[in-house]
Amino acid sequence: PRVQYPALDLSSLESVIVALNSRHDAEVRAALHYLADDGRARLIPALILYHPSPEVVVDALQILVRAGRNDFLPITDRLLESGSPDVRAAALAARGALAPGLGLLEKYSTAQCPALRSTALVGLIALGKGGQDTLAKLEEIAEHGDVEAKTTLATAVRFRPSARFEDILIALAKDERVEVRLSALGAMGVQPTARYLGPLVKMLGSRKLRSEARATLVELGETAFSYLCGALADDERPVAIRRHLPRTLMRFDPQRAAAALLEQLTVERDGVVRYKILRALGFLRAHNPQIVLDRA
Repeated sequence: PRVQYPALDLSSLESVIVALNSRHDAEVRAALHYLADDGRARLIPALILYHPSPEVVVDALQILVRAGRNDFLPITDRLLESGSPDVRAAALAARGALAPGLGLLEKYSTAQCPALRSTALVGLIALGKGGQDTLAKLEEIAEHGDVEAKTTLATAVRFRPSARFEDILIALAKDERVEVRLSALGAMGVQPTARYLGPLVKMLGSRKLRSEARATLVELGETAFSYLCGALADDERPVAIRRHLPRTLMRFDPQRAAAALLEQLTVERDGVVRYKILRALGFLRAHNPQIVLDRA
């Protein structure tokens, strides 16, 4: 969150495009997200969907859908017939988001593969074709499904965000397995609401979830800021969570964050939390010399 990227010149852009051919999957995924964040998703070749890594293909599908591209849809038909369950489910979700076909979704709504079945059910509900029975099937997966079924369900919701899926994401966010919570967090970030505040704050206690949870909280703006101030002042909340709140608050308006942190500093009883408050205040002051702090 501290990095400010400069505008890409032609040479830099070429380097990012070349990185899509890297043998390291993490580098390919980073290049994909960089191009998406820079508003250049149109430069991502559709052939990236033939990449051998399922994680790369799923990332690419999500980015291409968010960019509103449809030139890659013919490739999704091939992906539906082969590949890992995650890739097949993501291909079905992409087709359902950009070129929804009721027949295709109904076909896969009874599939043996849990990933395809949950994705098809999400698509039916998003189209307004699934009733309470369909939603109940998804709730059953969210409560009792295995890791693969739950993470795929969250991925499907990420493709088709809707208020109807909020309870499902909240249930997934309570799962003890970090990969399930990470998937739920990714879906929450697409269409964040105030109902996610409690689960998001709890996720701050996990190193693997913390960065994305903070980014989603910032997206919620004033609602999240007020909630975080209250959580920081709540002595009943676990210290393992409260110690990460100062560095979360400092991502909001610097002057307001500094005022809230100073106020808590005078009454905070836990030494670790006080230390974290001081660190956050020091960071705010160093990066925003104009803010006014009560030095006393």
